[in-house]
Amino acid sequence: VRKFLIAYNVNLNTTITKIAKEIGWEIREKGRAIKDKNGKQVKDENGNIVRKPGLLKNTQAAGWFIDEYNRAQVTINIMDHIETPLHVVYETVKEQAEKLGARVTGSELVGLIPKEAMLMAGRYYLDKQGTSRAFSEKEIIRIAALSMGLDELTPFDIDQKIIEYHFVEDGLKDMKVNAFADELASDSPAPGGGSVAALLGSMAASLSCMVSNLTYYKKKYEKSKEMMGEVGEQAQLLKQRLLNAIDEDTEAFNRMAAAGRLPKNTDEEKVLRDEAMEEANKYAMQVPFTTMNDSLQVLRLAKKVAENGNPNCLSDAGVANLCGYAAIMGAYYNVKINAPSVEDKDFTNNMLKDCEKIISEAQKIYDEIRGYVEGKL
Repeated sequence: VRKFLIAYNVNLNTTITKIAKEIGWEIREKGRAIKDKNGKQVKDENGNIVRKPGLLKNTQAAGWFIDEYNRAQVTINIMDHIETPLHVVYETVKEQAEKLGARVTGSELVGLIPKEAMLMAGRYYLDKQGTSRAFSEKEIIRIAALSMGLDELTPFDIDQKIIEYHFVEDGLKDMKVNAFADELASDSPAPGGGSVAALLGSMAASLSCMVSNLTYYKKKYEKSKEMMGEVGEQAQLLKQRLLNAIDEDTEAFNRMAAAGRLPKNTDEEKVLRDEAMEEANKYAMQVPFTTMNDSLQVLRLAKKVAENGNPNCLSDAGVANLCGYAAIMGAYYNVKINAPSVEDKDFTNNMLKDCEKIISEAQKIYDEIRGYVEGKL
């Protein structure tokens, strides 16, 4: 599968195009032709030009002068941002520019970029700063943008430049709190309890992350620093998954409604409708089941922050526990209510057994955290 091509320019503090070209030749995978003492290109026995490989695989690069900005740029195509990450390209250009007496002042993206490329860069710069990774996706992307000067020449709009954000319409999770509450209170059957369960799970993750951050940066809790950094990063990932589940639960209802509206006038139409209903009903069980799983992971994190985090945040850890447990039970009710509609009883029985295992562990963790918190308050 061909990877997404990232078109990327790095800005220099010079108007000398030759410097930009030198950097381009040095970093591009193709490298540059080797020349002899007379300045002629060296060729091998087959008559092919002998080249010095460039520093960065999966890249094409050149140097040019941009009249609009009155400066030289190194222009780069990155063909595989996983093997050759964006931040590695930026840092390599910086090193090469310094060798030539120039300096990188920032960079720009031409077109869109995959979210993961920016997250990789953001995490790299957070690690370089020696700070926790417990930030939201957009905060991590913003850190990457600031670190690479992506808004030096033009504003860097995350919602417009990131592929995954550019083509997504706002959903329930993007609503203001009062608007979501009003929508929930309306006579529409969705959003409903499943979306609220996912919301509660995301709030539990957010509170766990908050406690981890309020512990991570305190010298007196140095022994818990590594654990809190890991907890915070995991909590941010779970928070985002559960926020997405708010809309996925409503999507599950919409799929069932759409399947129910399919025609059933002929035998063939009836078969197709039944198949669509079965898949929609299974999906309506899978979405809250995933919420249960994710919320159980959040409860495990809540236990860590309750027992090892900043004691001044003990009540916050306690509320994370309450929200996480409520999320699991709320999602379970949504699994249960949809189970009778699924014809595949092996599917439902296996999922319900897994639900019982989740609830059993969740109850144990919930009781332990509650006992610990109430014993300390």
